[in-house]
Amino acid sequence: MKVRELVDCTTLVTATPGISLGDACDLMKNNQISGLPVLNTGGRLEGLISIGQILHFAHDGTETPKSVDPEWHSPVRAQPTRGIWRTMEVQNAMIKDVVTVSADDDIKSAAQKLLNEGVHRAVVLDQNNKPIGMLTTLDFTRFVAST
Repeated sequence: MKVRELVDCTTLVTATPGISLGDACDLMKNNQISGLPVLNTGGRLEGLISIGQILHFAHDGTETPKSVDPEWHSPVRAQPTRGIWRTMEVQNAMIKDVVTVSADDDIKSAAQKLLNEGVHRAVVLDQNNKPIGMLTTLDFTRFVAST
């Protein structure tokens, strides 16, 4: 089975580097997702912003992105203590070293990549390296539950 069979590659919600973290949170909330690929105006992948990354940024109150320990899981009900985070730009908090998979990759190798990298999501790229979807651990959970 290929990644493209597991992931919706028709609708990808994205952010741009210059939008605020508050706007990125609203996009995630409105679309019921927890991470967004960050694309430049030409559609090239620049980074990834997730709720976990925003929580780290909001609690610390600095503009320096944090590296997240793969064993740490974002608390669902965390309350950021500093309001300035809402107006800061995504480019100040996004992860720049994004894990990617090809739409034509086998799902077993894609799952192994998520495990090896210690991440919960990877951006799915087409044959031209254009972002077309997001592979998450929830996709694998849905797959197992449906078999």
